[in-house]
Amino acid sequence: MNLTEYIKTFDLLPLEGEGGFFRRVHTFKDGSVIYYALDEADFSYTHRLVNEEVWFHLDGSPVTIVLIDPDGNEEEHLLDKSNPILVVPGLWWQSARPENGAALCATVMSPAWKEEEFTLADEAFVDRHPKTRRLVR
Repeated sequence: MNLTEYIKTFDLLPLEGEGGFFRRVHTFKDGSVIYYALDEADFSYTHRLVNEEVWFHLDGSPVTIVLIDPDGNEEEHLLDKSNPILVVPGLWWQSARPENGAALCATVMSPAWKEEEFTLADEAFVDRHPKTRRLVR
């Protein structure tokens, strides 16, 4: 599927600030689950969350995810059919972009996502981290 088909099929909405398209599909006592679709133009801009986030690759293009730990060390991971799950620790910066075409993922957070626990990176931060910069330029 392409991004438009994911948006229509899963009734996704734009995710302001971060990019991509999402829909919360379940909230449980201690967390939440979303569908998240992205492509090369509508990707996950560099951000961090207070709590862990677990990514699941569901369909489409492999997704490169760059993580930056609190000390500034960068890691790059490929989320695909052979490596479909990635845990992003709380307070680690993350950005994600499909390799080619669109991708459908799901993420789980516990406790549930809260806007006040979300921080979007500024341009100066991105410029200091080459792997992240490659994804967002």
